[in-house]
Amino acid sequence: MATENKFAHGIQYGDQSGVTWYGPPSAGFWLDQLAVSRRYIDPLFRGILDRSGNGLDREQVPQLVAEWNCLKGWAAMNGPAPVMTQDAVSFAEALARLKNDDIAKHCHGSSVDECLECAAKIRKFIEDHVLRGVELFIEYD
Repeated sequence: MATENKFAHGIQYGDQSGVTWYGPPSAGFWLDQLAVSRRYIDPLFRGILDRSGNGLDREQVPQLVAEWNCLKGWAAMNGPAPVMTQDAVSFAEALARLKNDDIAKHCHGSSVDECLECAAKIRKFIEDHVLRGVELFIEYD
């Protein structure tokens, strides 16, 4: 796999943080990665949280989102943290359920369409790695 840069942080001025997904390191290097700016990942996380709190549509908050929301677990670690396959799959499924209305009020510096395109990239990254049976890692940077 190669590095994906379209949604990465550090490309635009002042956009220095976000989340990076990794496949397993190769010869000690994290070559297989998907970097996602806060401009895109924050609306996705917040949209998933909103869906979990909406009456009849109440959904279980994926572990990755819950830890991000509380700055615990992987979100509090320095460096890449391993992601359990079920947690990655649960997050990908939550991303697939997101609709325009779920994230529109959270998009600042990005559009709803860009965020949903980013969600599709993240889902594909996760699904590709799960199908190959390789480890996934995540880093809040």
